[in-house]
Amino acid sequence: MPVNSKIVLIDGHCVVCNGFAKFILKRDKKNIFKLGTLQSPEGQELQMKNKVDNETDSIIYIEGEAFIHSNAALKIISQLPFYGWVKLFFVFPKFIRDGVYKLIARNRYNWFGRKEECLIPTKEERERFIG
Repeated sequence: MPVNSKIVLIDGHCVVCNGFAKFILKRDKKNIFKLGTLQSPEGQELQMKNKVDNETDSIIYIEGEAFIHSNAALKIISQLPFYGWVKLFFVFPKFIRDGVYKLIARNRYNWFGRKEECLIPTKEERERFIG
């Protein structure tokens, strides 16, 4: 994988995370992001390589270094067409942004459910996934 890859790792069993992956795929027309799951061997290897605790309850965004929680979400979304304005949320202190992120992360299975299988990409989307 090229050093300058932009990789998004999601919880493959999380309904919210799968929705986020679909959100990215639909809007990332230039195919700048590669996606994978935290549970996959490739995802586990990337977590270890980037020194991210495999117990981290967050999407992980890797672009030279690993970002988690609100930093990951905001960095990803702000690079999508028409979503550059999302960078404005960086004005809020990280502890507030991460507090909201962690509240949702802790309750996501109770509020939105859990998928038994990971997101199954379409034939066209497969090249966008690692592993």
